[in-house]
Amino acid sequence: MQKLRESFSRFMMGRNGADAYDRFLLIIGLTADIISLFAGSAYFLILADILLIYAIFRMLSKNIVKRSIENQSYLLLKNWVRHIFKAARSNVSDKEHHYYVCPQCHQIVRVPRHRGKIDITCPTCGKEFSRKS
Repeated sequence: MQKLRESFSRFMMGRNGADAYDRFLLIIGLTADIISLFAGSAYFLILADILLIYAIFRMLSKNIVKRSIENQSYLLLKNWVRHIFKAARSNVSDKEHHYYVCPQCHQIVRVPRHRGKIDITCPTCGKEFSRKS
């Protein structure tokens, strides 16, 4: 067992390995695979196979720089989407304030509700934009 572990470690030396983007691709691929089982659709099965093959390719790739750039792009997109949904969730839960995202620096800005059309100045970058509160 120890020999197998050592040989696998030698094989993976200099390779990318699993990162956040790979985990995302694997989860989406396995989800599409499960959907294809229940729906009986070949499209989901093909999508699942493509995603799983790409995730394995990324894990075994020796081009670490390119894979880390892809992972960094994925993480930036994921954080941006989370940021937008956080503002939307705050809009639903807070009945006294609206939450807007600054178009320039993406800072969440809180303004009081029921004031009509207002001009908002971002406290971080100073950009002015108008919204209806």
